[in-house]
Amino acid sequence: MGGRTFLSGGRVLTMTGKPADAVLIEDGRILAAGDAATLTDMAGADAKRIDLAGATLMPGLVDAHPHLLHFSSLALGTCQLFDARDHDDIVTRIRNHCAILPPGMWALCSPVGEPHYFLRRSWRDLAEGVLPDRHVLDRAAPDRPVLIQAWAPVTPNIAVLNSAALREAGITRETPDQVAGVTIVKDKDGEPTGHLEGPVNNYYTDDPFWLSVMAHVGPPPDWLWEAGALAGLKAYNALGLTAGYESHAMEPAHIEAYRKIRGDGALTMRIAATMDAADLAFDPTKVPDEASLLARLDLAKSWEEKRDPLFRFNGITLSRGGPCWPGYLRQNAPYPGPDGRLTSGKTFMPHEVEMLVVRYCLDHDLRFNMVLGGERDADEFLATMDALTKDIDAPELDWVVQHVLMLTDDHCRRIAELGLAVTTSPGFVWGKGALYRERLGEAALDHFVPARKLIDLGASVAFGSDWGPDNPFEQMQFAETQEFCNEGTCSHRHHHRVTREEALKAYTVNAARAMQWNDIGALVPGFHADIIVVDRDPSSCPVEDLADTKVIATFLGGEAVHDTGMV
Repeated sequence: MGGRTFLSGGRVLTMTGKPADAVLIEDGRILAAGDAATLTDMAGADAKRIDLAGATLMPGLVDAHPHLLHFSSLALGTCQLFDARDHDDIVTRIRNHCAILPPGMWALCSPVGEPHYFLRRSWRDLAEGVLPDRHVLDRAAPDRPVLIQAWAPVTPNIAVLNSAALREAGITRETPDQVAGVTIVKDKDGEPTGHLEGPVNNYYTDDPFWLSVMAHVGPPPDWLWEAGALAGLKAYNALGLTAGYESHAMEPAHIEAYRKIRGDGALTMRIAATMDAADLAFDPTKVPDEASLLARLDLAKSWEEKRDPLFRFNGITLSRGGPCWPGYLRQNAPYPGPDGRLTSGKTFMPHEVEMLVVRYCLDHDLRFNMVLGGERDADEFLATMDALTKDIDAPELDWVVQHVLMLTDDHCRRIAELGLAVTTSPGFVWGKGALYRERLGEAALDHFVPARKLIDLGASVAFGSDWGPDNPFEQMQFAETQEFCNEGTCSHRHHHRVTREEALKAYTVNAARAMQWNDIGALVPGFHADIIVVDRDPSSCPVEDLADTKVIATFLGGEAVHDTGMV
């Protein structure tokens, strides 16, 4: 929107607490938000006018943990079976997908159902009620290896290989029924059916047999990350997102993809990114040595970019443990792992690595992000902070803690005192609450994703979609209801409910703060005109209607990046 643009005729949420029913934009920035009559005079006769027609205008949403590039690339690089109806539908889709692949390349397929929890819909909803076996997949591709992947955060899981994939992986009737943690399902004649059960997920698995199978697939092609990010940007714009903090599982190639998109002028969200100290999500066994770790830290520092108007890079992210479902959650008390045996979690890297990375960040003014899963993650990180920041003003660092899956009350208090920005996802409660109750017990739910406690202690809490759902308004609904998928509201989570205003702030001003982007997230004079128009007032609509909010238009710097006909 070059020049001045005047938007009125609906409700306006400024996220500043000040009432408004109109917004005036000039050259991509907010000039004013306030009373329509006053702003009409300020706009002048030459201003472009847009009638909101009763809709609601608000700041563009900011996802504090989207995995936009990762999940969009995973989907783009596969034959998509998410909404497959039956086995015949699966065969048709795989056959069509194989027709565009180079000879010999594995045909990777998505799971069936709604990513990434696969709770509302899964392969169980196929007409046959089961995943196809190798014989069905052979109808689609008799000579090319085919793999239906397992993405869901569940162990044991199920992956399916066709006959060509079984041959390439060396799986035959002579292969034992159980190899490491993987069960090779066989028919009555002792032949593999193609179903492999166990820790066969595409990430957060260290099963040696499954990793050996996946080694035959090979790495993603170089073009995938850029293409996936471009597809994801378009999809996220349609959801009302104008900014995102890509700060977990980010490898150098992922950051290069964003830099390329920025250089090509194709970035339609403001992206702030960090780099992971080690690439452990897809293979937790790849622990770097000290030289490799220091080289990664030096690379992150050399790529630092804090001022670009669209893409910024500043920071390193460290994760020393993982989630609960594979038994990686680092807890003080043992809990049942996926195989029923007691575990206290898995430590990817020793505490000395954490100390090294934190010291580097302090010495080189590099922003630090810590992924906190289990209690031991928080115990040791807070001890590190106490040891290494006792002589400085820790809140001035403005560092970040992510996920915050299991925190004691004392952890919450210390996080607030240290001024750490918090990013988490209400979807964790919705998608994983029942699992945590089963593994850790009912009492653990009081310490699971304690956003309410952190807010009450004064911490800045930002929300992101992470494993989903992608819809930010549905995430806000989950924050308010504290519901478990397929169960409704959990009685043990009533006192964890977040207010509507707090949920909106977590997706706007607080998420902008987590990104260290000080001129987005609110309709304030001088801020970027990153705005969205939605079909209802998300600050006051019934909670059961919040997830159905429709985005009519999305503007980045005053320019439409998604429009259903308003502009």
